Amino acid sequence: MKSKHFLFHHVLKQFRVPHIKGGHLLVAVSGGVDSMALLSLLLELKRVVPFSLSVVHVHHGSESKKQKIFQDQAAKTVEQFCVDNDIFLFKKGIEEVCRTGQERALFRNALPVEEKKRRSTKANRTGINSKIKSQKRNGLKENNIKKWNEAVLRKYRYQLFSHCVKKSKADYLVLAHTANDLLETRLIRLIRGTGGQGLTAMSFECNRILRPFIHVSRSQVISYAKKVKLKWCEDPSNRSTEYSFRNWIRYRWLPQLEQKRPGSVEAVFRSLDVIAYMANSNQKEIKKIYKNIVENKNVRRDFVFFFPVEESKKILAYYMREQGFSNYRSEHILELIKQMRRPQKNFTFSLLEREWEMSARWLQPMEKK
Repeated sequence: MKSKHFLFHHVLKQFRVPHIKGGHLLVAVSGGVDSMALLSLLLELKRVVPFSLSVVHVHHGSESKKQKIFQDQAAKTVEQFCVDNDIFLFKKGIEEVCRTGQERALFRNALPVEEKKRRSTKANRTGINSKIKSQKRNGLKENNIKKWNEAVLRKYRYQLFSHCVKKSKADYLVLAHTANDLLETRLIRLIRGTGGQGLTAMSFECNRILRPFIHVSRSQVISYAKKVKLKWCEDPSNRSTEYSFRNWIRYRWLPQLEQKRPGSVEAVFRSLDVIAYMANSNQKEIKKIYKNIVENKNVRRDFVFFFPVEESKKILAYYMREQGFSNYRSEHILELIKQMRRPQKNFTFSLLEREWEMSARWLQPMEKK
């Protein structure tokens, strides 16, 4: 029976486009309310818009007993929903990561540079047999959640999702990000020193990723989940504000702001939306400049002398995004401009855990070792 909740009709409008109809969607489901609501809604939507559906769930593992109980329960909740509704499920657990070299490599690629160097040095000190034994032994312990921060785990998840998209031959990866996630991401980027382009953040469709809830509040998603009597699991770590800056914004700063001045959160969201829209309108001009100054991954060095610093920052920020750099800030862009304006013709420098080579004409990022 078709849902009468407004969320169904909201998502239906987005999915009634030719390139999504008949496609294969891989949905990332954690077992939380957002992703379970998304999966339930897409299942309803299949009756109206033809497409095939499969699910990927990642079990991170934890040394914390409380967290382990949640993760086990979340995995069971997702699996049971898929069994009940005949949906294919990719289950990726910590102990499974070590079973294939490709998936083990995905995790290692997400590790901080310092940890990669440590492992490389350790491997060089041991013989080949010890190295093989060490890899097998470490494979089971790759995801010690106390060692790695959320950024590392997020990067690993996305690499694993990409791997599953290729394996399942899916047309799109579908994520359950809501308007709350979008606001939090924009605020974090703003605090880091991003420009207007950085505030564009997430959208409904980008790079074969769909986010049907990106303009829907979390309270509206919960309303739908309760209406259709969904089962989901609450992650206890989501309430921890000690180590997570995002959680601090979500559970402390924004509620206090709203309490102090009602309507402020909505006003901040609208303001950031306007800034992002204005930045998007300037993208066409930047794209034209980008095509003229970038060859492969190389950037023409002299362009910074023809544009004001603010314009150069926008162009280089666009370049960084296009080349797949992450976690860059305004000061990193300014450092690139500073290096490009130096009088020396040929030199190298380090930035964002990467070596850069400067010639008389080009700036070139070196491949990671």
